[in-house]
Amino acid sequence: TAPVAAAASASAGAVVSLVASEESWAEVVNGTGTVVLQRLLQPGERVEFSAAPPYAVVLGNAAVVQVTLRGRAFDAAAIARNNVARFEAR
Repeated sequence: TAPVAAAASASAGAVVSLVASEESWAEVVNGTGTVVLQRLLQPGERVEFSAAPPYAVVLGNAAVVQVTLRGRAFDAAAIARNNVARFEAR
């Protein structure tokens, strides 16, 4: 159970956490305008960002990505159009 606890505590400090259950396009731009992620996420992959918020996030195939904002679940699929979600994480 220790690895699970470590993963949970790491996520708690992140502004944005993305976990893909299937392939999903992701683009994340930080508060300074730098593209910090722009690629296809693979099934089971987790990426986290916390250094320079706010983050502008675009997710393709949004329904297969679990999004957490500052430790709280966020339903990106609910705001998606044509399964593409665009949102800002502060």
